[in-house]
Amino acid sequence: MCYIYVSTKPYITLCSEIPWVKQIHLLYVLFLSKEKPIYGEREKLCEGKVREPEDEEEEELESFCKDVKIILHTVNPNEFDAATTYIKPPSDNFNSAVIYPDSCMVVGKFADIKTAIIQTDAGTKCRKFIEDAHKAYPAADFVIGVGVGYAYSEEKCKLADVLVSKKISNFANCKFDGDKIEDRGETIDVVHELSKIFCINTKCKAYIVSTSERASKIHCGTICSYSALFNSTEMRDKFGEQVRTKPVGGEMEGSVLLEFQQDKKFNGAIIIKGVADYGDGNKAKDWQFTAAMAALHYAEAKLRSSGYRSK
Repeated sequence: MCYIYVSTKPYITLCSEIPWVKQIHLLYVLFLSKEKPIYGEREKLCEGKVREPEDEEEEELESFCKDVKIILHTVNPNEFDAATTYIKPPSDNFNSAVIYPDSCMVVGKFADIKTAIIQTDAGTKCRKFIEDAHKAYPAADFVIGVGVGYAYSEEKCKLADVLVSKKISNFANCKFDGDKIEDRGETIDVVHELSKIFCINTKCKAYIVSTSERASKIHCGTICSYSALFNSTEMRDKFGEQVRTKPVGGEMEGSVLLEFQQDKKFNGAIIIKGVADYGDGNKAKDWQFTAAMAALHYAEAKLRSSGYRSK
């Protein structure tokens, strides 16, 4: 038996009679082997993508920050590293994106738009970081929460599919009455300009996410935001029952992004997350980087085709 590899998918040619041991191996390869994410070692993809600024670049970077239009919000290293693989240098005077003005902020161009990536703490603890970003980039129009989240349906949403918020359901201040949830939040529509870019037409170039050459699919709908991790489908579903339209998924920081939108510190906020688990306590950690990359691919492709540009 010989293997002929095309991309990451093995095509098997039988050259002669196969002993029973090899027959078992062949059956395993064809039918039993578990699908794996296409991206494994993120360090190699991210190498050299960002750097510290030089003293002589300070003046140009200060000017650049005044014109930043998009903020990409990330939390964990997989999300941040995925974002850095897509961001380009601020101008022809730079050889990479640059960490500026703070150690958790990176500036460059995303889909040819002046952009900042920020990395924050999880849940509502992200608030201070986003406030700092608002001060550092006062002209920013939109904040996009990119990275990974959980899906409600394993049947409909596969790992590394992409969830896009048409609405964000805020559970940040909910209370519990025994086993029941008292909903203290609200469900907010994503502003029309962002919805038009990311939700109305979800077609874009196919993005392969697995070794079986499966392409990521896009799922638009309500995303729940609660500042704690779910470790059971029972708890996840209790939150989902509070939403009039069944949610497609959830994450932890969208409620804070909504606050900044409602306070008009940004013109809008949206969540674009790759599916990394199902809110059931079983974390598919090996899928997180690939899921985040799928979300960034979709965000970049839709912004590029939208005609939205930095002024």
